Amino acid sequence: MLNLSKGMMAIGGFLPLAFLPDKEVTDFNRCPSWGTRNVKLTEVVHKKR
Repeated sequence: MLNLSKGMMAIGGFLPLAFLPDKEVTDFNRCPSWGTRNVKLTEVVHKKR
């Protein structure tokens, strides 16, 4: 009975996550057009004027 109550509490804790909207995650380590991982990342710094 104790294990059952712990399990139900754990499921109830993750229930709000079911209502979050699905958003596609952008993988910046992949080429957007080809999908390969053979990309070079460069850091872009914008200076304030």
